[in-house]
Amino acid sequence: MNYTAMIKPIILCAISITLMSCQHSIEKDNINEPIKQTNNDGSITIQGKVTVKDRDYPPIGLTTMNIKNKWSFVKELKSQTAYGENERVFVNKDGYYRITIDKNDTLVLLPPDILYKKPNFFTGFTHNQTLNIELEETPERYISQRKQYQNNGFEIFEKHISKINPDKIVRVAGRITSSNTHEPLVNKDISLLYQNNTNNTSIHHLTDSLGQFFIETPENSQIIIDAFNLRKHFFITQDTIINLEL
Repeated sequence: MNYTAMIKPIILCAISITLMSCQHSIEKDNINEPIKQTNNDGSITIQGKVTVKDRDYPPIGLTTMNIKNKWSFVKELKSQTAYGENERVFVNKDGYYRITIDKNDTLVLLPPDILYKKPNFFTGFTHNQTLNIELEETPERYISQRKQYQNNGFEIFEKHISKINPDKIVRVAGRITSSNTHEPLVNKDISLLYQNNTNNTSIHHLTDSLGQFFIETPENSQIIIDAFNLRKHFFITQDTIINLEL
C-alpha cells in the first residue's frame, strides 16, 4: 500500500479545524502561590506535589491528573461510545500539578504503570485544597516487562520515559485521506503511545467527517495513526501538521 505523509511546523491560528480544550501543565512560578479557600465561580482547585515514596523526588516519564467523569474527547459511534481522553493536567518535571474541578468530580492520578503502582481515586472535594501524593515503585514489573519485550520495541518505551517533556505542550493537527479515492477517512484513530485514560485504554482521538484531527500533548510524545493496523508512527518534537494518505 502506498503511504504519503507531509510533516511540517505549524502556526495553529492559520488552521481551519475545530479545537478541543485541554488543561495544560502549570507554570512552575505559580505553583508555590497560596491556594485560595474558594473560587468565585464555585469551582474547586486542587494542587500538590507527586513524589516517589521514601525518595522525595518526582516520578520519571509522564504522570497525569485526570478527571474520571469528564472527557475532552468523546465520540458517539454506531455501536459504542469512544472515550478517548479525559480532561487532565500534566504533572510537571518538578512533580507539581494544579487542576480545577467541580464538587462531584473524581480525580485519578495516572503514572507510567510499568514503573509505579496507580493510587486510589480521589473524590469528595468540597473546597480548594492541597493534595500531595506518594507513588509506590514497582521495579519487579519493570524488570519483567523489559525481559518480555526487550526484542520487541521496549527501547521505544525507554525513549518515551527519558525524552517526554510535560513542561511544554505541542499541538498536532492534520487530515487523513484515502490513497485510492482521495476522500477523507472518517473515524481513523490517532493514539498517544504510553498515555492512558481512566478506562485503562490508550488515549486516542478519531478523525471527523472531513478526515481532520487535533491533539495537544507534551513535547516528544509518540503518536500512532491507524494504530490497530500499526500504520504510521511519529515522534512529535514541535507543533506539527500531518497530512496522510492511507
